[in-house]
This record gives sequence, structure tokens and C-alpha cells, in this order.
Amino acid sequence: PAGTSTNNVVNATKLTVKNVTFSAKEGLGTSDGIALKFTGSGTFTDCIFKGSNGVRWSYAKGDVVFKGCKFGTNNSIYGVHFDEGPGAITLIDCEINGWTSFGNTIKEVNLTNCKLFNNYSKNEWKVLRFYQNATLSNCTFPSDMAEIGGAKTGITITINNCGDVSSYIKDHTNPKTVKFVVDGKIITK
Repeated sequence: PAGTSTNNVVNATKLTVKNVTFSAKEGLGTSDGIALKFTGSGTFTDCIFKGSNGVRWSYAKGDVVFKGCKFGTNNSIYGVHFDEGPGAITLIDCEINGWTSFGNTIKEVNLTNCKLFNNYSKNEWKVLRFYQNATLSNCTFPSDMAEIGGAKTGITITINNCGDVSSYIKDHTNPKTVKFVVDGKIITK
């Protein structure tokens, strides 16, 4: 791996990180207490990102994969937030607490076997929002989930084997053009 790290800011390509805890202060706003600001590509395995914001102000310059990672805490504001692409984001076997969204230049997003907002206290921040095609498979959500949303014209969000998510789905486009496919059935909202 090539890169530099200063004060929880990492700029790297083809980075491999295992069993590292990135931490920052909690109880701060949306721009402070960020466990990791990441620009680049790579794979993070069994890492913990804790602070007021887990991964925030980040840019996927290539594909980024998270396996077995934990994002945020019971009081975090953002769990995972990537502002720009052009890479794809993949999360496998992760636990995410805090608003989670991906900027509109991210290629695609895939979540598999993830637990979202488990024991998370900020109901208004239980949001998972996409601006690109996304696939969610075998993920779990709390009964008080705020939203699984799409916010870019013409995208498709495919949800497989994640339970009844129909009340969480929200299309933020006008006119409504996000295609939600839940267990093979198209749902419009």
C-alpha cells in the first residue's frame, strides 16, 4: 500500500488495513469528531470507526471495500459517508450506526449481511440514502428505521432478503423516478 496518514486522514491507493481502530471525539457536530477521512481505494477488514462521525468527508478514487467493520456508536451522527467517486463502495458483514449516504459520482454501492442502526438512539439519523444504483442483500434494519432513500433520477435500488422494508422506502426525485426492486417486485413510492 502507498499512502500517508495524519490525524485520521488517509490518502492512499490499493490500501489494505486490518484490525485497526480509528477513533475521534464523540458528542460533536457533523464536521467534527471524524474517525476517518479517506481518499483513495482499498480494503478495510475488521476495523472500527468510532466518533461523532465514523467515516465522513471521504472520496472513493477507486473501489473501496469494508469487511467486518463497525461504523459509529450509539451517539454518532454519520456512520458512512462518501462525497464523491468514481469508485464503487462495498460493505460486507458490517455494523453501521449513523446517517449513511454516498455522493452521486460514486459508481455503485453494495451492502451484504450488514446490520444497520443496531441499538442506535438518534431516530432521525437512521437514514440510508443512495444517489447511484445500489444492492442490499441479507441486511437487517430496526423497526423504527427512518428511510431507505433514492435521490437521483433513474437509479435502481435492489433489496433482497432484508425483511419488510416497504415502509422505509422514499423516492426523493421529482417526478418520482427511482426504481425500488424488493425481493423481485418493483415498488413505487
